[in-house]
Amino acid sequence: MKKIVFICLILTFYTYAQKGGLPLADEYYRAGEFAKAASIYQNFTEDPNKLKEIYDKYLVCLSKIKNFESAEKLIKKQIKLNPNATNYKLDLASLYQNNDKQNDANKIIDKIIKSCKEDINLVTETVENLSKKGYTATCKTIYLNARKSQKNDFLFALELSEIYKLEKNTDEMIAELIRVLLMNQNDKEFLKSKFQTYITSDEEFSKFESEIIKRSQEDPNQYLYNDLLLWINLQKKDFYRAFIQAKALDKLQKMQGFKVFEVGKIASENRQYEQSIEIFDYLVREYKSSSVYPQAQKAKIETKENWIKNTYPIITANIRTLVRDYENLYEEFGKTQEGFESVRNRALLYAFYLDSKDTATYLLQNILNQQWLKRDFLSQCKMDLADIYLLKNEPWESTLLYSQVEKDQKETPLGHESKLRNAKLSYYTGQFQIAQEHLDVLKLATTREIANDAMDLSLFIIDNTGLDDDSTHQALSEYSTVELLLFQNKFSKAQTKLDSMVLKYKDNTIEDEIYFLQAKLYRKTGEFEKAIKKLETIENRFKTDIYGDDAAFMYAEIIEQNMKNTEKAAALYNKFIIDFPSSIFTSEARKRFRLLRGDALNF
Repeated sequence: MKKIVFICLILTFYTYAQKGGLPLADEYYRAGEFAKAASIYQNFTEDPNKLKEIYDKYLVCLSKIKNFESAEKLIKKQIKLNPNATNYKLDLASLYQNNDKQNDANKIIDKIIKSCKEDINLVTETVENLSKKGYTATCKTIYLNARKSQKNDFLFALELSEIYKLEKNTDEMIAELIRVLLMNQNDKEFLKSKFQTYITSDEEFSKFESEIIKRSQEDPNQYLYNDLLLWINLQKKDFYRAFIQAKALDKLQKMQGFKVFEVGKIASENRQYEQSIEIFDYLVREYKSSSVYPQAQKAKIETKENWIKNTYPIITANIRTLVRDYENLYEEFGKTQEGFESVRNRALLYAFYLDSKDTATYLLQNILNQQWLKRDFLSQCKMDLADIYLLKNEPWESTLLYSQVEKDQKETPLGHESKLRNAKLSYYTGQFQIAQEHLDVLKLATTREIANDAMDLSLFIIDNTGLDDDSTHQALSEYSTVELLLFQNKFSKAQTKLDSMVLKYKDNTIEDEIYFLQAKLYRKTGEFEKAIKKLETIENRFKTDIYGDDAAFMYAEIIEQNMKNTEKAAALYNKFIIDFPSSIFTSEARKRFRLLRGDALNF
């Protein structure tokens, strides 16, 4: 009886292996029991469909158990069933290579190369299969053969540049990249950004620059080379040379100064204010009859304004000079869009820096009466007027205007910005629950900056209202009042209040935020050493708290921008990258570190 049962079990297992044993074979495969898996897979090789299904795993099993003969038979069977499929031929070549049959492997590769040479349509699919197997040199040969047979030196330029990059053949890589650009000049802006994944070292960048200079001298009428030289100088932050190159491009392509204008804007965005102003001055002098002229005039004064506002402490006399500049701009442009934009800028200076809020209110209301102006511009002016009412301690007027803009600009960045300002108003006035309701909506805003600002303020409120502790709520209320004082530029009152809060709320959850606000205030008043001491306190005692990364980044900024110690600033940015890898400031810290270190490119 036992013998009968045993025989039945054997027959059952055999039948299962024949008809439905693939799950068991796969289980053996996953467990690394390749011999057992191979013995089952072998039973399915007669069915072409099943063979295709098990082929890859069965071949792995045979390779693992070193059954060369069976592996060879398996591959040849697939080649016979699929004579045009390159991947099986490559499997056979790899098998021969791995078993010291290099001559046999070479014969197969040579046949593949020949087939592609005769039929260019096979190139892409064949190279894809070759790449998976690591046949980089063969891929290069096939591409070059295709280029030769088609008599087209630009064919497969991008693909060849990738291969030369892998081979560390910088000269050929650069030559191919230039071919790509020459072939796709309409997409050159996209390609420039893509090239930063190819040109990744100072040596490669220098060679690229040298080659472009050489080619521009050989073919001065090829605009592409001039354009690339401009791009190279912008990458190096060499705005003077970029300016020279942009002037040449403007004249060659009759661009009416707009290429130079782009360089001026980029220089300004990179805080190279002096160079930026020189560039805009040139445009104002040389292009009086071009449409770039009003833009250059406006950009020149706005750059000057950014320079003054980012030089601490801010000097009132410089603000008054800016006001006169904007007055002159309005006199020149009159009642135009550009003219009223200069009026808006003048109003904001009156309100926030010269304590002339009534004058600012009058100017903005006058703009709002000009209903023919751009809708977005009018909404922006209405938000500005709301800000000024907040400066005047008239929060009800402010919230009314913010709400109007939010309604008029529903689901737009301006609408979200207005809602954020309304949330901050509620926060300043101690209405934390109302503020939180606004912020909960804004966390899903389409613009990253607004969503981040909303998230930061929301977390701050939660962090300081989450405990059932009256002192914590009181501390947040006092803190938000100080932030309103800072918004209103009442620095002396804010500092007095902060000094008392440091003593009053020692060991409170809000203590690190008080130090951070003090640092911000000291920076604005030009007391950089005092600001640094406060930031160092956060570094030493509150590094893992909510403002740990903000404080570390501000510390590096002060050292770089205000104290002009680039070596120390580079070290601080590098330390920041290590200490705060997930911070929203990490990308900017990395960019500044590499720039201060002297890297050629922005990554």
